[in-house]
Amino acid sequence: MKAAYEHVDFGSFCSVRVYHRRLPRIPFEWHHHPEYELTLTMNAR
Repeated sequence: MKAAYEHVDFGSFCSVRVYHRRLPRIPFEWHHHPEYELTLTMNAR
């Protein structure tokens, strides 16, 4: 399986992109991009 490239669009005046997702389970989406990525997982089992 090959990692997919994910384009991260910040807009013209932004330097941070935030996603707030509530999902029943954590999907495994293997990807890469040149930006740093931080992930906070809460209440996982």
